[in-house]
Amino acid sequence: EASRLAVRSILEHFSREKYSNIIQAIDQAFQFANEQIYVHTQVQPELRGMGTTGVILVVKEDLCLLGQVGDSRLYLKTDNELHRLTKDHSYVQELVDKNVITDDEAEHHPKKNQILRALGHQAEVKPVVCELPVKVKNGDVFLICSDGLNGMVNDQVMNEMIDQNNLSDSKNRLFEAAMA
Repeated sequence: EASRLAVRSILEHFSREKYSNIIQAIDQAFQFANEQIYVHTQVQPELRGMGTTGVILVVKEDLCLLGQVGDSRLYLKTDNELHRLTKDHSYVQELVDKNVITDDEAEHHPKKNQILRALGHQAEVKPVVCELPVKVKNGDVFLICSDGLNGMVNDQVMNEMIDQNNLSDSKNRLFEAAMA
């Protein structure tokens, strides 16, 4: 329910007008989605605690701008290499940032799903919006996913499964690997 409401709210925000400041528009879209989910949970007490994570990617010619809340991720596959463009808003990521544990240890940490930011949990949200656009070229591929994929399949395996020339098969392989 929360993720559906977030997607609907973000799309509604971007359909209202053409924004000259995309960075600000991404932030506002997250704020609007957060408000919609939060109000929804206040009106229906049985939904309290409902929330979701999210990633927004705006592609404008060869420049891409992105924002994130939570532990959903955005990857870019370019020149046969997969690059994570987002950083999880999670307890475990903070441990990695403080050099308490390594990235490899984070993959198997018992608290790896404990997120620090989400849409709908509080009246206000602090998304991270990348100030600098990502430059892309013909043939580059984006992967936007939740921890339903990246929590089950590591980055190296995902890279191997993504065939930039056959995205349909790639999608199926990624789904099957996560389900396995």
